[in-house]
Amino acid sequence: MRAYPLVFALLLAGCSLATRSSQPNRKHITTDSGLILDGEALNPEAEDVQLRTSDQRVHLLRRSGEHFREVTSETGWPGYNAGPDGNRYSSLTGITKENVAKLRRKWIFSPPGTGDLLATPAVMDGIMYVAAANECYALDAGSGRQIWHFRRPSLREFIRTQRLDEIEVWPWMAIESLW
Repeated sequence: MRAYPLVFALLLAGCSLATRSSQPNRKHITTDSGLILDGEALNPEAEDVQLRTSDQRVHLLRRSGEHFREVTSETGWPGYNAGPDGNRYSSLTGITKENVAKLRRKWIFSPPGTGDLLATPAVMDGIMYVAAANECYALDAGSGRQIWHFRRPSLREFIRTQRLDEIEVWPWMAIESLW
């Protein structure tokens, strides 16, 4: 599936992917290691929070007593073939021949309207990126909670809603051919 270049193209093009409320929910959080983070809380709950700091990085935080601990993946899976070498190999050692039959599904996410879509998500720094036609979701890989969702109009929708003299070249139009 070739949807993942779009995920990263959108991130690199500087598109605003998060849905922002008119009043950002600012939080000042101290981690269990003593690190002080200040930023906009995305989807805060009692037990966890996703915090976007001024460097635009999203920190996944889980409650640990009075403080929060930062959650990340032990290793990433940045694309269809795992890493840039494309070998689909993970160096993680927690799953073995002896325990693989005991694995159970923790959560499942199906983008609305995608039917039986099966795709390989990308995972980086504890965030899972799931792409569907004209859409991208960022999920907390540990809990499955949605961090943000981006939907761009199809080229047909875009042209139908614009006057020809208003059309600009948008960064995503160059990658329309991926679909």
